[in-house]
Amino acid sequence: MANLLIVDDNEQNVQQMQHFIRTMGHDSQFTMTAEFVFDILQSERVDLILLDVHLPKTNGLQLLQQIKAHPEYESLPVVMITADESDQLLSDCLSAGAVDFIHKPFRDITFKARVQSVLKAGEYQHQLLLEILEHKRTSSSLRASRQRLTRILDTMEEGMLALDEKQNVIYLNQSANQLLSHISGKLLLRSLGDVLPELEPFCKDLQSTPEDFLSGKDIFNMQLQISQKEGAAIPCQATLTPLVFPDEKGWMVRLVAESFTSSPYPENKPESSLSTELPAQQNRLKQLEWMISGMWQLLKEEGAPQLELLNTLPADMDEMQEELPARIREKELRPALVETLRLAIRTWEQNSATATSAGKTAEDLAEESGLWSVYHDPDGGAYARTLAKYLSLDRLPRQPRWRKVLQTAYYVLKNTPQDSELHPRLSMQIEKLEKLLRQVSF
Repeated sequence: MANLLIVDDNEQNVQQMQHFIRTMGHDSQFTMTAEFVFDILQSERVDLILLDVHLPKTNGLQLLQQIKAHPEYESLPVVMITADESDQLLSDCLSAGAVDFIHKPFRDITFKARVQSVLKAGEYQHQLLLEILEHKRTSSSLRASRQRLTRILDTMEEGMLALDEKQNVIYLNQSANQLLSHISGKLLLRSLGDVLPELEPFCKDLQSTPEDFLSGKDIFNMQLQISQKEGAAIPCQATLTPLVFPDEKGWMVRLVAESFTSSPYPENKPESSLSTELPAQQNRLKQLEWMISGMWQLLKEEGAPQLELLNTLPADMDEMQEELPARIREKELRPALVETLRLAIRTWEQNSATATSAGKTAEDLAEESGLWSVYHDPDGGAYARTLAKYLSLDRLPRQPRWRKVLQTAYYVLKNTPQDSELHPRLSMQIEKLEKLLRQVSF
């Protein structure tokens, strides 16, 4: 049952509208002057306002503008009541935020149809809002869980990697990053055989391994020599363990450097010592498997094998709310977001151009980073429509996703030469944006 507020100075009109509303199964209340409208809105739940254009003192158009200017009531649907069919009046009211008109004299069928249509649209809008809020709550919860697991896994001395079903790396902790720092380019989304060539023969064999054989078993445990930038090599024990889920499967890789004393494969130790150490090591391995399984599922639910991009943000940035105060969004943050993304794209385009080629485009950046949707038409054209909106203050969304802009800028920094002309400028612009975000968020 909805509650409608009638604002009309004609008593006969009020009675007629209340009768129609009552036969529709809804409640209503009324006021004959504009001055009491906000008192009613503050004290009662109102789902729809029926507002007469011609009111004493404050007319209906002025009151409509006041309602839409109020942050608490800007989304409240308002239907204008009028006998005037002036095109200019209709245009002015619609521009001010009215959702529909009902003309006088009232007709039962028309009145009810228009009111019901607006109320139905309001229900959809409310449901959509609830879904958006639930999505934000879920996204925030997933991000918080991922942050906690990341902090724990980054304290581990052994290198930990999570792989998807095709054995592409979707996560690695700090120790793994350090062990594999000699590899040029980003490690995420590369195959395990590419990251650790000694394991490539095993990777090929695993493609045809029955799933029931994989469950709960270490597929291999072998000694590797992991090269370093200085030319030296670190002896390292590698273990591959399957992660089997209801609808998918993944893999956990554990890299234990020789210097890590708590290796689960001790040699030349007394049997009495092994009898106490092995259960503890097995328990530790189970805990690690649980954490990597949790990280694997969180990444899948977040829709991101893009942890590299997520981790580029400073810790306090990653934990900040996506939505910031409207006053700040308008005056300070919006121009900074537009300037940051524009400069990131210029840096990207400039550093991929050659004497014979125009280089990569904003659409290429959107596709390669995985941060923005790219649409392909039948003629081969590519369009990053959402990204394009962020390049203009006029088209920038009302609640811009600042985190996505920062991640894009960091992606460009990481994938363009540091000695390029625009690289330092982009770095300074990122610092400026982050400083602003910290100021307005706390």
